[in-house]
Amino acid sequence: YAYNRKILDPTADRYFFVHNPIELTVKQIPKVFMARLHLHPDQPERGFREYTIKPQGDKNSAGFWVSKKDVDDSKIGNIIRLMELFNIEIESVNAYSAQASFISESYEEVRKTKSQLIHWIPVGEDMPCQVVMPDATVAEGIAESACKQLKPNSIIQFERFGFVRIDKVNTKLTAYYAHK
Repeated sequence: YAYNRKILDPTADRYFFVHNPIELTVKQIPKVFMARLHLHPDQPERGFREYTIKPQGDKNSAGFWVSKKDVDDSKIGNIIRLMELFNIEIESVNAYSAQASFISESYEEVRKTKSQLIHWIPVGEDMPCQVVMPDATVAEGIAESACKQLKPNSIIQFERFGFVRIDKVNTKLTAYYAHK
């Protein structure tokens, strides 16, 4: 796997996949945020995906899909970073959703405290996705909407999940897992 990773890493674009998603509502977002997520961290010339986060309603909130495991690993009151976006504090969690408040934009702040960094997908910028694992089980989740542009047989990396080969792109994305 290490040898294969050396081959795939320079060529595989990065995307977000949220396994076992739950909805995270973040309140008190002070302004509109534009998230620019590079397709490859070492090759900015390859382009990026862009998502606009617009706070809505009287609580200035926005919804995100995050992994249930990431929220379960965090305790109420913990500060976590939505990768390349902003920092939040978890306020409540149940089996299907979580609530949090905006804390700050500063990456340096969470780096000093070694806070958890998690990936996310804005609600409404998603598509269903299943990843067929080597043991033939299926990891169900949500991929970001930028994945709709992918072609079958593309090799990509789902950040914090692993390398996959895209099999089908239609109303649902189907991919086959290679390795971490």
